[in-house]
Amino acid sequence: MRSAYAREGGGGANASLRPPPGSTAARLELDAAGGHGENDPGLALTQPIAPPRRKGRLAFAGLVLVAAAFAASAAAPRNVLVLQSYERGAEPFDTIATEFRAALAAGSPSPVELHEISLATALYPGGESEEAFVRYLASFEARRPFDLVVTIGGSATRFVQRHRTRIFKSTPLLIAGADRRLLEPQALTPDDAAVATRLDLAGAFANILQLFPQTTEVVGILGRSPLEQYWVEELRREFQPFADRVRLTFWDDLPYQAILERAAELPAGTAIFYGFYVTDVDGVSHADDSALDALHSVAAAPLFGLFDHQLGRGIVGGPLIPVRGVAQEAAGAANRLLAGEEPARVRPPSVVAAAPTFDGRELDRWRIGADRLPPGSWVRFREPTLWQAHKGKILGTAAVLGLEAALIVALSVSLAGRRRAERDLRKSREQYALAVEGTTDGLWDWDVRTGVIDFTPRSRTLLGIAAGEPADRLAAWEERIHPDDRHRVQAALQAHLDGKSPAFRAEHRLGPGEGSTRWVLARGKALRDAEGRAIRLVGALTDVTERRLAEEAVRDLSRRLIVAQEDERARLARELHDDLTQRLARLAIDVGRAEQEGGGSRAEATMRLVREGLVRLSEDVHALSYRLHPSLLEDLGLAEALQVECDRFGRLSGIAVDLVLSDVPQPVSRGAALCLFRVAQEALRNVDRHARARTVEVRLQGLDGGLQLAVQDDGVGFDPAAVRGRRSLGHASMRERIHLAGGELDIESAPDQGTTVVAWVPLAEERG
Repeated sequence: MRSAYAREGGGGANASLRPPPGSTAARLELDAAGGHGENDPGLALTQPIAPPRRKGRLAFAGLVLVAAAFAASAAAPRNVLVLQSYERGAEPFDTIATEFRAALAAGSPSPVELHEISLATALYPGGESEEAFVRYLASFEARRPFDLVVTIGGSATRFVQRHRTRIFKSTPLLIAGADRRLLEPQALTPDDAAVATRLDLAGAFANILQLFPQTTEVVGILGRSPLEQYWVEELRREFQPFADRVRLTFWDDLPYQAILERAAELPAGTAIFYGFYVTDVDGVSHADDSALDALHSVAAAPLFGLFDHQLGRGIVGGPLIPVRGVAQEAAGAANRLLAGEEPARVRPPSVVAAAPTFDGRELDRWRIGADRLPPGSWVRFREPTLWQAHKGKILGTAAVLGLEAALIVALSVSLAGRRRAERDLRKSREQYALAVEGTTDGLWDWDVRTGVIDFTPRSRTLLGIAAGEPADRLAAWEERIHPDDRHRVQAALQAHLDGKSPAFRAEHRLGPGEGSTRWVLARGKALRDAEGRAIRLVGALTDVTERRLAEEAVRDLSRRLIVAQEDERARLARELHDDLTQRLARLAIDVGRAEQEGGGSRAEATMRLVREGLVRLSEDVHALSYRLHPSLLEDLGLAEALQVECDRFGRLSGIAVDLVLSDVPQPVSRGAALCLFRVAQEALRNVDRHARARTVEVRLQGLDGGLQLAVQDDGVGFDPAAVRGRRSLGHASMRERIHLAGGELDIESAPDQGTTVVAWVPLAEERG
């Protein structure tokens, strides 16, 4: 059991997590056409002059006040509001938002409290829904002031710029993920920062024609939302230099199914340009790039895109905008703003397309040679070579051939010994011949010195050796062992031959082959000479398929129950967050509209109380959604999710919680992270219910190729012997989760000495 863990380091329940930076910032370039950043005439603003410093006897007192204010701000969380252009899942905006949240939390020296609102209900400007949304945001801001407002995408950016005089008037604004064409420089204020992108639409068309010079028509796939229609017009404008060679057609007026049907019948000389497809002509959302997957599965022409997250999902490739680079740059700008830097100075160069990158599978599919790729191109997803695909089998075959060669040499040298061994074997066979006929197990007899192995008919049947097929070598058995079990069986056999184990025993699968998997229990005992060397190994094979299937059925049922439980929790959490919370927000907007329409001072006061109650109820539903399914675990990772859980537990229970992180590997698989997070929740719940503890230490560290979690309290403890045999659903749930993850769990306790729960899971592979 891996129960030892380091105690160096510090940190407490409120300690900020600072994971080492691991991502590479996107390549940034100046816009040669108009300039960017501080030298950009379209974005640069006159900086306000700082007031002169005060001198004299108040200097020391001022320093003391500044130090006190800094200490107070370091302890308080910073409130950040993220305004999304579309609902969650809309690409590429959702990837930018997800990466932004993670990078912001990793780089912030103080806790950050994120609030996220989708403007999907206010995408169509000038309507009543937009006006109501403005009033709702103004009310929300009045109740909870923000340190920073971040817009993701062009729609959210234009929305805030239209209403900047009514909402977030003095709050720093960070514009992220919006193309420079969508910014309105005259609307930028000294409180506005920007991390913009620049889509090279003409370069995208040039890339298509370089790879497919025979192209005569390009079909554009974009949706019907206002932002998508804006880009339709931009594509038409920037396509003009190619109009004499290629025809540009858009299918935005076709139903989604009709688009798929036409894509499947496109003639030669056609290419598909896929921007992003959020809303189709019928108003149906395809925000998660599902339309791209569907197009790739049926399209009779190559697909091209603009963003690197689309690579690997069907596009051929080319110069692509690094979506995660945009998020990293935006997170760095946000931390600069939260640190107090003037927004007008936080306007870095626009993020442009990186070096051309292509999908090797699509290049092969459309027969595009390397000579057509631009200089400096990168190719990903190449099919492995014969050596890469079968390296293990080739080495294994070579090892078997080498072993056989060594056995042949040994046989030539010890021919006399072989004859003596054959006489001994002949006598032995006569002794157990009757036993062979009376058992359902298969017997085998291996002459270690000569390498000859003898299988009884029952053994040959169990191993699937056909009648008349030569099978007098150990390889006849080894090659029928499942590849995933072969090394383990060979190691157990060698350990017994070397005298490290009293007997040989191993269960293994047969295959892979046709039909269901069969399990065999192999047992054996070595006969040794005077010097202790094994000269003969005799054993039996037993079919244990039914027992293993029963065990697998029980484990599979347990796994499915746990997975079903987590899926149901996730579904309920999504429904609470995506449906009920939005409906509550809509009710708050309607109440705000009714409040403005008047009806007497008492009616207005009543409506105000109702609106505030709805806002609080919406926050409570959001908190309940997190307890059902921790979305923070998927967005920010295990370490950050544990920090939030420890903070929440400390606030609710009044027990001091100390979280210590040590050598936590990255990334952690979803299964391992969820398993350890649930174990930590259950352990903390037991501390709150039974331990009567004053302090709790939660430690997470990488150990022995896996991840170890330890939860230790200084409470009353218990006697494990006294409670042995009693049913505990909490302990059973923890043990079952760890078992299904292939890990180990140990619970140590004694009266008045606290309790320690230690869980370890491997990271080599994710089970279940």
